[in-house]
This record gives sequence, structure tokens and C-alpha cells, in this order.
Amino acid sequence: MHAAHRRSTRLLFLLVDRTKNVSGFGDFDMAKALQGKFISQGHDLDTAIREEIEMVKDMQEVMRLSLSRLVGQDVDNAGNIVSGTQSLE
Repeated sequence: MHAAHRRSTRLLFLLVDRTKNVSGFGDFDMAKALQGKFISQGHDLDTAIREEIEMVKDMQEVMRLSLSRLVGQDVDNAGNIVSGTQSLE
């Protein structure tokens, strides 16, 4: 991951952490319920972001392997073409 992506990811997680530490809603039951909702949404958001990051990493690996195989196949095909034309001479 590039340095800019790492910084962006850290900033995103810092912002998500802020949603987990909410207060100031008062002492009413409804205020406590609202505070609990914000805290759980922050946790859910944190989990969702981490899952998305893992999915993107998996996709990167699949693309890397696919491109590696394609390049290898192109090299093999080029070698076959060269050896085929040499046998015609």
C-alpha cells in the first residue's frame, strides 16, 4: 500500500473512532439509547471498513496473479511464434 493510502486509511479510522466516543446527550433514558446507537454504528462502520480493505487486498492479489499468468502466457506464445518462423526458414 502506498504511503498516501496508509495515511488516508489511518485518518479514516481516526474519524470512525470518534463516532465510538460520543457523549453529551444527557441523563435521560432516550439520550442513553441514542448514545448507544452512535457507539454501535461506529463499531459497525469500523468493521465494514476493515472488511472492505481486506476485500480490496484480496482483489489486488487476484489481479497480480492474473497479470503474472497472462504475461507468462504471452512470453510462451511469443517463443512459439519465433520458433515456428525459424523452422520455416
